[in-house]
Amino acid sequence: MDRVILDRRRDLVLTTVNDWAVQDLASRMRQADRDEVWASHRATPLEALTRSVQRSGGICWSVERPNRVVAIFGCAVVSLLGETGTPWLLGSDEIADIR
Repeated sequence: MDRVILDRRRDLVLTTVNDWAVQDLASRMRQADRDEVWASHRATPLEALTRSVQRSGGICWSVERPNRVVAIFGCAVVSLLGETGTPWLLGSDEIADIR
């Protein structure tokens, strides 16, 4: 997928997730998300993002502003035998600035 402009006024784009996006968001993840991934999986922000992206099998996207990631979200596969997935989203504090 190429970059899709979400909001030209706010310089928001939607794009596929890459290693840079995971690293950037892991370093700036909002505290509520840090607390949640630690409480639920004893995972660091980087571990949680890496696992979530891997489990999503390409069904994940990055919301970005120039030179920084606002959020990464997707749908993780629950079972290879079924059609069930679990939606997820992890973000930076900037997520409160967008709809």
